[in-house]
Amino acid sequence: MDAFYTELTGAGCHGERTLWDAPWGQRYAVVGDPDGHGVALFAPSA
Repeated sequence: MDAFYTELTGAGCHGERTLWDAPWGQRYAVVGDPDGHGVALFAPSA
C-alpha cells in the first residue's frame, strides 16, 4: 500500500493523512480526490 499511496500523491492527489499503522493490524492513509473528498486507503500492516 505504501507504493500505491506514493503513486497517488506523486500523480497530484493531496495526501490528507500520511501512512500510519493502527494497533489492530491495519495500515491506513487518506488522500483527497479531485473534488476534495477524503478517500481512505487501508490494508493489512504486514
